[in-house]
Amino acid sequence: MREHRNRPLTELASMSRQVIATLLSRCGIPDSAVGLTQYFADGDGFTPRTSTVSLDDRPPMITLRPR
Repeated sequence: MREHRNRPLTELASMSRQVIATLLSRCGIPDSAVGLTQYFADGDGFTPRTSTVSLDDRPPMITLRPR
């Protein structure tokens, strides 16, 4: 069974971008390959940070640690 841990919203946003891209690719819709830009509070303003999005499928856990 996979372990779940609480994650900050910034990490969840990146994960959700990966999930949506994978879902669409399985429906035959290619991903735009555009990174995810998030805005972080920086003093009185915000600083944009763009990260790449990995679209590699993870193998099912059962294949990594068979019963």
